[in-house]
Amino acid sequence: MKFKYDAPTRLVLRHSAGMARFVALLVFAMGVMALLQVRKDPWFIVAAAAFFAGGAWLLWRAPTSRHVFDKKSAQSVLCWTSVFGVRREERIGFDQFEDVRVAEIEAHEHPPMHRVELVLRGGRRVPLTLYWLKDKVAVAMCVEELKRFLALPR
Repeated sequence: MKFKYDAPTRLVLRHSAGMARFVALLVFAMGVMALLQVRKDPWFIVAAAAFFAGGAWLLWRAPTSRHVFDKKSAQSVLCWTSVFGVRREERIGFDQFEDVRVAEIEAHEHPPMHRVELVLRGGRRVPLTLYWLKDKVAVAMCVEELKRFLALPR
C-alpha cells in the first residue's frame, strides 16, 4: 500500500490490484480460448468453463482501493473499485476507530501473509485491502503511519 499526504490533515492510502488483475485476465483468456475450441469432450468443456468463470470471478474480486482519512471532517472514506467499475464505499468517523492492526494468516508450508485491518468499536474489523501480502515490514509501516495520523496508541 502506498500512502501520501494531500495536505497536513489529509492522508490517502492506495493499493493497486495490477498483478491480481493480470493473473485474473490470463485465467479468463485461457477459458475463452479453450471455449472457442471445437471439442465435444465434456470434461474439456467443464474445465474451459471453470477457467472462464474463475477468471471472471477473479476480475470481479480484484478491486483497487483508495482510502481517504481527513482530520478536518474527522471522517474516513474507504473505497474499493472493481475492474468493471463497481464501487463499494464506506464512511467511518474517526471516533469509531479503536485500533489499526497487522492481520496475519498462516498458510500450510508457506510463510505467513499479512494485511492492514482497522478495528472499530464493537470489534468489527475492516480490511483496507482484500489482498494478503508477504512483506510484513511494509504492512507494519503502513499500520504505524495510520496509527500516528489517527492519534491511536501505538
